[in-house]
Amino acid sequence: RQPRKMNGCERKELFGGALSCSIPKRFIDVSDFRQVPDNQEVYNDLDADQTIIIELLEQVEERNLRDATLVHFQELVIANAATRHEIIDFEELGAGDLPHLANYQKSFLYAKQEVAKFNEEAGNVVDTYLCLVRLDSHETDLIVSLVSGVSINPQSSSASAVQQIKSVEECKELFKIVLSSLNVHDWSLFG
Repeated sequence: RQPRKMNGCERKELFGGALSCSIPKRFIDVSDFRQVPDNQEVYNDLDADQTIIIELLEQVEERNLRDATLVHFQELVIANAATRHEIIDFEELGAGDLPHLANYQKSFLYAKQEVAKFNEEAGNVVDTYLCLVRLDSHETDLIVSLVSGVSINPQSSSASAVQQIKSVEECKELFKIVLSSLNVHDWSLFG
């Protein structure tokens, strides 16, 4: 099933125009106000406590798609210092899910994590949507993730900022739009 067009999306050039995808205008480029690693593009919607991250990583050794996806998710759990996490869904994606990257192995993982922002004590529950695209010929794993607040602790620094929690259906639709529009324009980025 193709995603419906989401109003207010715009094409974002990633990694100096080497890649692109559609992201809602309500998301701001995090690199405009803080340093972001060179291998990441990060967009944030503070009102909805949502973050979209596109990152290029060295390919993990695991050859099995599920195992490779789980390695990347586990790295995310560690990076987020999650106190709890639960994988809810995993599936291999087909050519239609990422039409511009149809010839590559790709997967989708949906999970919940409990994380605290900025080393706070107050933990928030977030949904994590993760897509792994294995760019084998370039020894690169392309990771696209959407992290969306589900339950914001009143003691969290996010509590006063978050105006609208997005539903799982809204998040999945947004993620499909990002994935279906993801395209590589300059393969020399990968060396």
